[in-house]
Amino acid sequence: MQIRFMSRLESEQIVSLSVRAEIERLKEQVPSVWYDADGRSRTHWFDLVTETRDGIRIAQAVKYEVDILRSGLEAVLLRLSRAASDPANLGAAGRPFADEYRILDEHSVCGVVVDNAELIQRFLGDRDHEAVAAVRAWLSEAPAEFPLHAAKKAAELGFRGMRALVALLASGEVVLREHERIEPVTIFVNRLFNPR
Repeated sequence: MQIRFMSRLESEQIVSLSVRAEIERLKEQVPSVWYDADGRSRTHWFDLVTETRDGIRIAQAVKYEVDILRSGLEAVLLRLSRAASDPANLGAAGRPFADEYRILDEHSVCGVVVDNAELIQRFLGDRDHEAVAAVRAWLSEAPAEFPLHAAKKAAELGFRGMRALVALLASGEVVLREHERIEPVTIFVNRLFNPR
């Protein structure tokens, strides 16, 4: 998949969304064609369109607050969301372009989330399937909560185990207990925990 973005804000949103376990698909710069009340064809380009694992499609405009106010974007999205239920605007599959319409601005991005997402992406890029499989197996025996550095002992993988555990955040098999930057002492919640 090739991602092209227009601004740092878009880049941060893409990175943050791309590692969320509930996001199945992410597309950028997607046109939405709709018909206004006069029957004229209109097109609006969404910066991002995501689809969740349960099939909810979310069209997202990523703009700085000053650009939102200047552009009248809120009014455009309101028209689009109202037009979505018009049968003339349903897609080939009989569903609207999106189930939800959102505006993401600089206030909706968090530096901690972006930093963690970049780390997750970097460790996913390792493609260390052996380490991920070993850590996943270790999780079935691991406690419900533990610090990141505990994964070093998983199959005696050392730092490979830590990197694999961070990569597993993207699958949702583990989550962070607190909203914080990932550090060796960060507490992970084991969703594969099996109390006996």
